Amino acid sequence: MSQSSILLTPDINASVLINQQGENTADFYCHSSVARQIELWTNLSEDKSWIGIPFTRQNETDYSLKVEIINLKPDNYEYTLRFRRGEDDVDWFWYSNIDDNGKIRIVPSSDKTSILLEGHKHFKAITRLHLDNVYLQHFTLYPKSPLSILLEISHNIYSFLVLLRKGSCWVTPVSGYNTFDSRSDHERWQMVMYEDSKDGCVYLWTIASQSSDCWFSPKGGNSISVCHSSERDDDINLLISSTPFKDDFAKLVSTTISYYQQMTNRSNKSVSQSYFKSVLLEKLGYCTWNAFGKEVSLEKIHTAVESLSKHDIPIGYLIIDDGWQAVNSKSQFDSFDACPKKFPGGLKHMVEELKSFYPFLKAVGVWHTLWGYWNGLDEDFANDNGYWWSGFEKKDSSDFIGILSEPSKFYADFYSFLSSSGVDFVKVDNQGAFQDLNADFNAKIQTWDDYRLSMVNNAYRFLKGQIMHLLFKFRNSDDFFPNEKESHTWHIYANIINALWSSQYPVIGDWDMFQSDHPFAEYHASSLF
Repeated sequence: MSQSSILLTPDINASVLINQQGENTADFYCHSSVARQIELWTNLSEDKSWIGIPFTRQNETDYSLKVEIINLKPDNYEYTLRFRRGEDDVDWFWYSNIDDNGKIRIVPSSDKTSILLEGHKHFKAITRLHLDNVYLQHFTLYPKSPLSILLEISHNIYSFLVLLRKGSCWVTPVSGYNTFDSRSDHERWQMVMYEDSKDGCVYLWTIASQSSDCWFSPKGGNSISVCHSSERDDDINLLISSTPFKDDFAKLVSTTISYYQQMTNRSNKSVSQSYFKSVLLEKLGYCTWNAFGKEVSLEKIHTAVESLSKHDIPIGYLIIDDGWQAVNSKSQFDSFDACPKKFPGGLKHMVEELKSFYPFLKAVGVWHTLWGYWNGLDEDFANDNGYWWSGFEKKDSSDFIGILSEPSKFYADFYSFLSSSGVDFVKVDNQGAFQDLNADFNAKIQTWDDYRLSMVNNAYRFLKGQIMHLLFKFRNSDDFFPNEKESHTWHIYANIINALWSSQYPVIGDWDMFQSDHPFAEYHASSLF
């Protein structure tokens, strides 16, 4: 009898910590494709003797079990699963090998968390709050503090989750148990969440700044370094939030972000609501990227949209992705209009033709990067249009990026042209790449802000503010790789974990592409909702 047709949650490779303050039972769920007698084999008993506890069958395939733990002493326990066809069978089959059991740690009741970093020589205490089961401490650095400060976390870490900065715009989740020994000290973490093995309290450490680059770096054991790149140390904010109730872990993120937004006088109310009523949210859309990549053309778009129409797939908008623009040999933007070889009549002719042929298309949008194309703007194009052009090198790259010192005129001209061509919205990629330029940090941030504000202001002026933002502050996941079988579970997992953070903002997270005709399409679609 095969184990493969049985699923157990939490599985035997899990390590579960239960705080008796808020939890009276250890809950287990089992899915079996055939009817079976199923028992939890465990030492969750008052004398820690091993016993079999039967699951209750809920329907044809699902079973559940709640084990009372209120009278159990705080300690470490184990469990596995055994099953058979029915009571007439003598032999039990085991879900795991000997000693390959799931782990449960029961900790005593606790209704408050630890106060951390009080009196530290480099950290100035600003605020200590208690809000809806969440305790929050806010610290800043004292003037002339080192660029790297080693801290020893005073708790015994049971499990941890961090958001690691994979690149200038990529954040990826990393998790583990007990210590940070398995992590590299070259990693840059923006957030650290962990569970204390002594009392089950959950802690969240977050570092943020409005004017400096700052991060955590693991140093082995329970140690991390607080790092920043600027002498402006008075704007480095360390926020430590905690809760004694494990189920409230998501509140740590929402409370921390809400507090920081209020502190920096930033409010979600400033975000225009016009975007949220857009066809981009109310209709199914089609993007050319997965089908055609940079080889997109008017002929290929016709083929795709006709096929969708023929199969009664009700798309309401079209995104013409990378490949439509006229660019030079250095991958630089050198014309407002479309590539004449792929779109002989130009952008306006293309959009008019598509909307005429396919009246169900309520909107057509085009892709571009924040600085025009992957390597910015062509110098001759910039000079011909009266823009102030300068070249920047990228870190760890031979690429040369054409940047404008005053991008507002470029965006007014560009978006005016798009609007007159019938384009309804834009998909703006690679927005965070300014961090990768070889330039002074403050100068990069200022240039980035100039581009971003020019883009947003002119989008409201000419395109009703309809923008799809890509690689902006951070992206919700890595790329979608349709042909990499092992990537799909990770893609879904990473997006869901990163949504702990991104869901607190008035945006819809960028999960990259979705492909409807794909073996994993149902899993990706269901996870998006």
